[in-house]
Amino acid sequence: MSAFAFALLVLELPVAAPPAKPTPIINGQVAQTCEFPSAVALTKWNYEFCTGTLIHPNVVLTAAHCIHPDSGWGLPEEIVFGEDIAEPQLSVGIVDCEMHPLYDHYAPLHSPEDAHDLAYCVLDQAVTSVTPTPPIMGCEVDQLTPGATVRIVGFGADEIVPSGDSFETFGTGTKRFTSQVLEKVDELDQLFLLGMNASACSGDSGGPAYLQLVDGSWRVLSAASRIHPDAPAEPPWCLYGVVHTGVWNEMQWFESASGFDLTPCHEADGTWAPGPDCTEFPLDMQAAASWADSCAAQPVSGPSMSCAAGESDTDTDTDTDTDTDTDSGTDTDTSTSTDGTSSTTDGDSTTMGADTTTTADTTTTADPGTSSSTTSDTTTTGNGDTTTAQPTEDAPTSGVTTSGDAATTDAEASTDAGSGSATTTGQSQDGEGCGCRSTGGGSGWLAGLVLAFGRRRRRAGS
Repeated sequence: MSAFAFALLVLELPVAAPPAKPTPIINGQVAQTCEFPSAVALTKWNYEFCTGTLIHPNVVLTAAHCIHPDSGWGLPEEIVFGEDIAEPQLSVGIVDCEMHPLYDHYAPLHSPEDAHDLAYCVLDQAVTSVTPTPPIMGCEVDQLTPGATVRIVGFGADEIVPSGDSFETFGTGTKRFTSQVLEKVDELDQLFLLGMNASACSGDSGGPAYLQLVDGSWRVLSAASRIHPDAPAEPPWCLYGVVHTGVWNEMQWFESASGFDLTPCHEADGTWAPGPDCTEFPLDMQAAASWADSCAAQPVSGPSMSCAAGESDTDTDTDTDTDTDTDSGTDTDTSTSTDGTSSTTDGDSTTMGADTTTTADTTTTADPGTSSSTTSDTTTTGNGDTTTAQPTEDAPTSGVTTSGDAATTDAEASTDAGSGSATTTGQSQDGEGCGCRSTGGGSGWLAGLVLAFGRRRRRAGS
């Protein structure tokens, strides 16, 4: 999937001399039966043009640029499950799709307005036979650290043929996957993923990046948006990496707009709040299975406890008050409360609870007849470990903080959505006819490689 072309609705690729033969942009793997069953194809006029993820029986996650009215495609007609749109295992219609309200289709690349490249589609029937992959939420995001390996999946092209100022793509409509390394997550929740020799390109936009948590279950992180800004000027461009848009801080909008609870273990703000559906998450999305039973043989988890430890109140507060009177001797009053048990002694400190250690701080003044009282707050955790109490903070919504600004370009790509050969011209038309943009590292931009390339792949019997 180094050619695992992400349906980046508009890949603004640098102009370069055509190679002697088609340039492979995939180096990914073709998905076998039931691999990554929650990754789906968005289709229209019997062609694949973008990728998405089933995150709820009624809801598919994708990219805003995929369904933008100026993309040339607009809303999909069907959501297709399976490994190849030519042989769909399940096709479902949609009720409607909606883009994130802050998404600006014509904003400069990598700008704040361009960062909300997210959308969803509500299906016209619940898909209860396929296990959805839930969005990453709450403390789970702490596992998303630079260097983490994620899996990207898409139905995009695996070959591109540059020819002057136009391109042809081949292989769209087949599900492929590959691994990427997380370079960083910026302050706008954009994931910069590095493939180096395998990544996404045209046709894979909206597709998922999956992360396997430490408990073995999988989560979807994001939707594919555009080519990595550091991609080389010379082809193949789509081998270097891809930029995704993270979802964890957008769930309040997703749930409010769609009307569905998309976070079964959390509130929309990331607070741990497991409900009855906080269970049966994918454990192995590549396990051998069959579409005859909708890949039911793939293992799923029991009730999730991914953020339970961070939310449970297991701390014990111990307050120790020590009074010292140097005038008439030393009297020490110690009051210790451990799990509701208290003990008060004179002269000796006594702590109730076999596995609790209490430390009392005593302040003594040099002036006889002067009494001093010191209060020390300690917290007892685990088996007998006592530490000074610290302020409690909620788990961060994002586990990655990075610096550095991504390159920005105003270039927009256009596409010829005509039938037949998937050729995209290099004339800029302010983004009309395409919905996705990609940056490259060279001078000169070819408005090209759009989802129109998906039109080379027709469904069987059409």
